[in-house]
Order: sequence, then structure tokens, then C-alpha cells
Amino acid sequence: MSREALLAELLRTAQGRGWHLARLDAADDPAAAFEGADADLLAGWRRWPDWLGLVRAVAERRGWKVVNAVPMGGVMAVWVADPAAGLADPSGAAQIDFHRALSARGVPFADVPALFAAATVERGVLRLRPEDARAVRSLEKWLVHGGASPVDVPAALALAALGREDGLDRAWGGPATRRFAALMVALRRRPTVVLRLAVAKILDWGRRLVRPPGILLAVSGPDGAGKSSLIAGLTAALPRRMAPGVRVFHTRPFLLPRLGVSPPPPVAVEDVAPRIPPGLVRSWIRWAIACADYWLGGLLWVRPALVAGRVVVFDRYVPDYRAAPGRRGIAVPAPALALMARFAPHPAVTVVLTAPPDVLIRRKGEATLEEAARQNRAYARLAAEQPGGLALDTGALEPAAVGLKVRAHLIEVMAVHARPDRS
Repeated sequence: MSREALLAELLRTAQGRGWHLARLDAADDPAAAFEGADADLLAGWRRWPDWLGLVRAVAERRGWKVVNAVPMGGVMAVWVADPAAGLADPSGAAQIDFHRALSARGVPFADVPALFAAATVERGVLRLRPEDARAVRSLEKWLVHGGASPVDVPAALALAALGREDGLDRAWGGPATRRFAALMVALRRRPTVVLRLAVAKILDWGRRLVRPPGILLAVSGPDGAGKSSLIAGLTAALPRRMAPGVRVFHTRPFLLPRLGVSPPPPVAVEDVAPRIPPGLVRSWIRWAIACADYWLGGLLWVRPALVAGRVVVFDRYVPDYRAAPGRRGIAVPAPALALMARFAPHPAVTVVLTAPPDVLIRRKGEATLEEAARQNRAYARLAAEQPGGLALDTGALEPAAVGLKVRAHLIEVMAVHARPDRS
């Protein structure tokens, strides 16, 4: 089922329930192709769980899944995906934006009930008047970005936005001046809408802060296992299809930079007092910096990205410290390495890639056969400990096949994460 057909069924189901829902581009065919990367819908003011439940019911009937939802007061962005589609297939996922208020930088400039009152039912769905749909887009662009006054705005919409039918004929200043004028009009004519929109924004931000809609994906494995190829495919495929964006970190956030530690001075022959072996102090300093960086970087960089609904990808993570600490310049006891995970943000998905030792050496040549085999065993053991973990042997798999398996697993985890009743 195509994403356009899914959208058409969503509109028909809403109409069958008596819920106001219409395409903001006023397309005459409810299954017409999207104008951009997402579908913009004008929605009646209902609770977000109502609209999200409608999308989930329609999607699951067709084998699709809701993988992400980011409420932002007047608009909620919802992402749905087909688990059977390929990683790079744009038709296998869709972003649907529900606008229950039409605002420019938080300033409501249109009377949504009036737009629905002028709409008609065609082909079993609600359709806005094309002139109203074009005018709304033009007004939003004019209020946000400035430029010349739009010429295709009906007098009723100009009156609702600016308080006068000839409001667009006046000489205006910059976009901020225009939005301030629109805000004054909204406060006079629609004060309850302004208040409700402001309260909804605050409440939605608070809910996202408590339960971030984004997820953290950690990709681990020895050198040569295919991590870089997988992450490159994910960063190209996920934005606007399964999340608003992707942020990639390498090993740790690096809010605290690498700290160069000079080796201790050589021990003189006449020195008889025992000294700490070279490297031990540096190891503990690196361990402490990594723990602090995971905690502080997680708080200041990772969590805000999750609150915004993004997918945060780590190219290597805590399991890499545990499986190959020597490659990170750390030589501390295993319990200390395990303790590092308590400081790091918890990943929703951990993907561990391995490959036969001879394949790893052929691809990278950075370890001996024995060391490559040892790392494989260590990574396999750590993968079994991770909830939501996925272990893949990439030796006989093409990068596209690896991406397909990871995408399917990611969709399953994100679908559970997007449910309002998740713990």
C-alpha cells in the first residue's frame, strides 16, 4: 500500500467518524502525491491521542506502523513506516502533520472552524476550498518570511488575520511587525484560541521532556564489521521518513574533549620507592572523563535531541569500551567498565555487527586473527545482555541487506516506543 493510499484511507476514516480532517493543499484527489516530503492536514481541535489512535488504527490495518509522534501544541508530526520496504525506499514511510491551529511562529492567524465550515465533502473526504488553502499557505509564508504581500488572499481571511479586509494593501514593516499585528488581532478576536495554543505548547513540551519521543540507537562492533556503511545509510534514510532528524555521535558525546595526558617521567635507577605502572593513571583519568562526558553530554546534547523526536545514533558506544578497552586507551578492571553504562544514556536499540576474523582483517587489517576472534566473542556476549539488541554477522551480507534488517528491527522498537501506554 502506498503512502498516498494510506493518507486517503485516513481522511475517509476521519470523515466516517465525523471528525474534521482535510488536506491543506486541497487536492481534488485524496490519494494525490504529496507536494513535499510530508502531508499537511488541517485537523479539528481534538486531543492528540485521538488523532494518533486514528492513524495507528488505519496504519495497522494495512501492515504499517506508527514509529514516531512529536506533539508541539498546534501541530503534531506523525511518522508511519512499512516494515517490508527497503531502507532507501521513500514510498515506504511518510510524515503526516496534523495542524489543529494555523499559526506563524506561535501566532494564530486563521479561523480554523470557518475554514471547515466552507469546506465540502468530495469523494468521501472533506476538502477545503482551493482558494482558502492557497491563501493560508501564502499568509503563513508572508508572516514568517516577509516579502511582497500575497495577492490571492480572500477578504475574509485577511480580516481574520489582520483585522481589516484591506489589511494586505497596507505598507508593512518586517515579519516581526506583521506577526505582532496579527497577534493583537488574534487577542481581540480569538483570545481563547491564543490561550489554548499557548497552554498546549507548554503542556506538550513538558510531556516530551518527561517521555522523549526520540530514541537512541547504538551501533557497536569491531573495526571492519560495517558500522560506517550502516550509519551512512540510516542518516540518509531516516530524516523526514521516521523522525524529524538524526544526530550522530562517535563513541561518546565529546562535550568534554579528549584530554592529552603526558606519560610519567622515567624512573631513575637510584629510585627505590615503588611507582604506579605507566599508563594506569592515564587509564583512570580517561575512564573518569568518559563517564563524566556520557552523563553531562547526555544531559545537555543527547536528551534535547530525544525531546525533539530525533534519532540519536552512536557510532560505537559503551559496549566498545568493554569489548576492546585497549583501543580506547583504557586499562581498568571490568567492573569499572561495566559501571560506565550507568553514566551513559540508555539506548533503546543496540546493534552489534560482527564478521569472521579473516573478513575483518581483509577489510581493515587492524588486528590479528586471535584478537579479531576475541573481540567477536566479546561483542556477541555483550549483545546478548542488551535489551532491544540485534546481533548481525555481516560477513556474508551486503550493506543493503544489513540496512534492511536493522530498519525492520528499528521499526518494531520505535512502534512500541511511540505507544502512549509504554512504560
